Amino acid sequence: MKRNLMALLMVLAITLSLTGCGNAMRELRGTAQPTAAKTEQVPESKAYKASQDKIVAAVKKILKSQDVIFSTGEGEDKGAVRITTEDMVIQSPSLVRSMMGASTYTAREIIDVASNGTVSFAARFSKSLGTGGDKKENLKFPDKENEMRKQFFDALDKEIQS
Repeated sequence: MKRNLMALLMVLAITLSLTGCGNAMRELRGTAQPTAAKTEQVPESKAYKASQDKIVAAVKKILKSQDVIFSTGEGEDKGAVRITTEDMVIQSPSLVRSMMGASTYTAREIIDVASNGTVSFAARFSKSLGTGGDKKENLKFPDKENEMRKQFFDALDKEIQS
């Protein structure tokens, strides 16, 4: 019995060290970031041959279908509509990894629809360290933002064409 317990603890220790040490070291160095799929570089803005009202309706439909909470307001440019999502969890560690200092990442999407049909997409990220740790806001992770931008524009392309 004692031997089985020791073997189990050894396996657990090895597993934790293999899965958590690299992440913990990246957290300590401040170089950790959310994982992103490799994808081609996607421009921040894209022009559509549709009315601003149709584009705004399409964006809202996409966000509602994903159960994303958002607000609508005026964009920075005259006549632009800005749609901003609330923070959404994009990567959350397991309880064990969280206890070892792994971070939870959230993203807020900022979508501007200009009166000429140009749509701009940006994302700002927040990072909460471990369980109840510090929260850093308005971070930029270009690879993850690019991945999210591609997914958004792919969905918008399909919605505008339908």
